[in-house]
Amino acid sequence: MSLKHTYTLIAPFYDAMLARATRAARQRSLTALPTEPGRVLLAGVGTGLDLPHLPAQHHYIGLDLTHAM
Repeated sequence: MSLKHTYTLIAPFYDAMLARATRAARQRSLTALPTEPGRVLLAGVGTGLDLPHLPAQHHYIGLDLTHAM
């Protein structure tokens, strides 16, 4: 089974399975964003779990392996 196929299958359950377990790591990663407004590439954006928490001053482009994510 390919990685793309695997993520397509788990996408509907991804947030419920991982949101709580990865919350601290995701919050720490947000501190790495630049303070000045700019463009930010979200490689592996997944289901968009972090989107509501992203600072508004940036322009974001999100990519992922599968449309399901």
